[in-house]
Amino acid sequence: MLLKDLIENLKVNNIIGEIGNKNIENITINSKEKEDNALFIAQKGLDFDGHNFVREATRNGAVAIVVEREIPEREIGGQVGNGIGKKEKPTQIIVEDSRLACADIASTFYGNPKNKLTFAGITGTNGKTSTSFFLAEMLKQAGKKTAIIGSLGVLWDGGHLPSDLTTPDPIILHKTLAQLVNCGVENIVMEVSAHALALKKVDNIKFKVGILTNITQDHLDFFKTMDSYADTKLNWFSRKNMEFAVVNADDNYAKLLRENGSGLCTLYYGIYSPSDTFATSIKKSPAKTEFALNLLDNILLCDVNLSGEFNVYNTISAATAALCLGAKVDDIEKSIRNLKAPIGRFNVVDVGKKRTAVVDFAHTPDSLEKVLETARGICRGRMISVFGCGGDRDRLKRPIMGAISEKLADFTVLTSDNPRFENPETIINDIEKGMKGDNYIKIADRKKAIAHVLSKLSPDDVAVFAGKGGELYQDIDGVKIPYSDFEEIEKFKKKLNKTYESSHNIFTR
Repeated sequence: MLLKDLIENLKVNNIIGEIGNKNIENITINSKEKEDNALFIAQKGLDFDGHNFVREATRNGAVAIVVEREIPEREIGGQVGNGIGKKEKPTQIIVEDSRLACADIASTFYGNPKNKLTFAGITGTNGKTSTSFFLAEMLKQAGKKTAIIGSLGVLWDGGHLPSDLTTPDPIILHKTLAQLVNCGVENIVMEVSAHALALKKVDNIKFKVGILTNITQDHLDFFKTMDSYADTKLNWFSRKNMEFAVVNADDNYAKLLRENGSGLCTLYYGIYSPSDTFATSIKKSPAKTEFALNLLDNILLCDVNLSGEFNVYNTISAATAALCLGAKVDDIEKSIRNLKAPIGRFNVVDVGKKRTAVVDFAHTPDSLEKVLETARGICRGRMISVFGCGGDRDRLKRPIMGAISEKLADFTVLTSDNPRFENPETIINDIEKGMKGDNYIKIADRKKAIAHVLSKLSPDDVAVFAGKGGELYQDIDGVKIPYSDFEEIEKFKKKLNKTYESSHNIFTR
């Protein structure tokens, strides 16, 4: 694509160098990528500033750069180019905000696929993944070709792409959207993380509907204060960014939207507060939940094969959004009967001999509390909580989670999650500070922790393995090592079955 066409709609402060008929074959924010005729977009991050890596980018093939300040020639390193034939100075496109520019450039480069799609975005501390799956199921039932973009990757009928981030960076995002358009997808249900909002990843996408699930403590390593974290999410809910908002009326922070007003068409859902959509007559059992749903004055009798009040919230928020997206009430009601939990979201696993494991992604104080409370409802014996906390992340939540586990579980095993560049023992010690009694042990090796707990379970006991969910790795010292809670449980089950078969054969001889 010609550079002049690529930047045509940008708010440009200045251009230094030639534009002419310069052709751009690749766009990147990574100065280490070696691509001929590339456009390098310099962004300021928490730890690094892309403006300091322009020299490397141009050496690796960048013939144009997008920057927020003019880069002196001495910092570029003289004449550069694509390594073939004539060398030339890179063209500098100076903009006010390179993050916003990146999103616009990426969309243009990939043919503006966002203009061919209808978007639903879900933000909140907890419940994003489950709500996205429930909403996608409702839209599918309504005959709408839908893809999910979120923490479990990109999923659509017949396809799956892995993703390292809940909300991909703009270049990957718009490339993915173009692929989905080519696959016939019409609707996108996207998890929108607080980081994505702070880093302006979706600022150039107009959503048909945005959902706010809740706001509880998380990511304070990045946002520093709860007010800053909450404001980042709440500020997204404006007429500039979406047509409809679907907001949890029972969440304390979300109530600020009602109080302050935004001029946005907002529909509230809840259980305990006055709402446009609300659930009543909730009956809980270990295997399912029944409730009556008033969906904007349409009455639905819901029988969901899922446990937990949090799944009632996820269901009614998805139903409200589905209605905004054109789904019929009958289709929504049919889909509710078939809802299934996504992988790693309160998945109940039969370990054998009347013993149960629960695998969940819960990694915040609020989510851990809700998962343990729900697990108590299916537990007739002891409930064992097994969890850790992520390294290089919010340290303030660690002792809080320790206190919650001690309060709600009969016994706790503190273990490793994704330690990243922290010592797992240090993380565990931080969690331990919130625990006052002695009904816990520490086993840093998560595999050993799982094996130990499963070997100690008695009939009717439930072990809750929290934090990893459906993740297929552990992040240790910057390396993602293959790992799965589910695989470790399966290994134990196979070992248990072999032991049982062996002892049974001996007994019957």
